[in-house]
Amino acid sequence: MPNHPQAALRRRPLFTPIGLAGLGALLFTLLVGLAWNRAAMTTVFVVRHAEKVVDGTPDPVLSTAGVAHAGRYASLFAVPGSGQRLAAVYATEFRRTQQTAEAVARPLGLRVQLSPADNPTALVTHIKRYHRGASVLVVGHSNTVPEVIRALGGRQVAPFADTDYGRLYVVSVGLFSRTTVTELALP
Repeated sequence: MPNHPQAALRRRPLFTPIGLAGLGALLFTLLVGLAWNRAAMTTVFVVRHAEKVVDGTPDPVLSTAGVAHAGRYASLFAVPGSGQRLAAVYATEFRRTQQTAEAVARPLGLRVQLSPADNPTALVTHIKRYHRGASVLVVGHSNTVPEVIRALGGRQVAPFADTDYGRLYVVSVGLFSRTTVTELALP
C-alpha cells in the first residue's frame, strides 16, 4: 500500500532529523563566519594633514593652528579604554603629514611609517596584508584621502576645499562584508 496516507507519515520522520541537523550546521557555519568577519574587521582612520604654513614652499610645515589640530587628533586616539588601539600610523613623505602623524604616534609609542603619496594602492595592499583585524591611521592630502578610501573599497567621498581640515573617515573593511565609510566632522 504505497499510496496509503499513513505510509507517507512514516517516511517523513526519517527526514526531519537529517533536515534539522543540516539546518543546525548551516546556522553554526553562519555564526562562525560572522564572528570571524567581526574579528578580522580592519578599521582604517583616514585624515588629511593638519593646517600648513602657506609660504610658497613645496613642502611646508604645520602652522600654529595645525600643531594644535594635530594635538586634537592625538587626544582623540590616545583615550584610555576607548578600545581603539592603533596598530600603525602612516604618513606620506611630506613634512606636514609626518608632523600630523607624529603627534598621534608618539604618545602611543608608535613609529610613523612612510608611504609614497603617489601610490595609495600599495599602501592599502600593505595595510590589508599586515594589519588585518587591526586599526590604523593614515594621514594624507586633499587628493590622496579620497584615493585611499576608494582603494579600500569605500565609496566616493566629496573633494576637499583648500581650507577643509576637519574630516575624519572611518573605513571598516571586513573579510566577508561590504566596506563601510563613516565621515566625522571634527572641530
